[in-house]
Amino acid sequence: MLDLFDKYTPAKDCVPTVYEEDTGMFETYGQDLQTVMRIAAKQANRVWTLVDTDDGGTVWLNGYHYVNRIAYAITEEAGQPDESFVCIDGSEFDENGDLHENDLNIDDEEDKV
Repeated sequence: MLDLFDKYTPAKDCVPTVYEEDTGMFETYGQDLQTVMRIAAKQANRVWTLVDTDDGGTVWLNGYHYVNRIAYAITEEAGQPDESFVCIDGSEFDENGDLHENDLNIDDEEDKV
């Protein structure tokens, strides 16, 4: 599965205040949010929003989004308007939010809980 940062470079002209600088991630409040909104107003496709999905997964969506947001990222390169990157596929989880046993990569019967 291709990750956002496999294709795009975290911005060097913006520094997050909460997350580590080399993660490229920005918080959804305070100075970080102001930075994200400043970039989004000028170059919207450089902003990415990490959102929760209805099935329990997470996805990076190109652009500034408010609903179900977890974090933001700003990249050097502009993305495509409808581009997205799945981080966690919600189908990996059962109705309780636990990983399906076959997705745990457990080889030995004695290792199963």
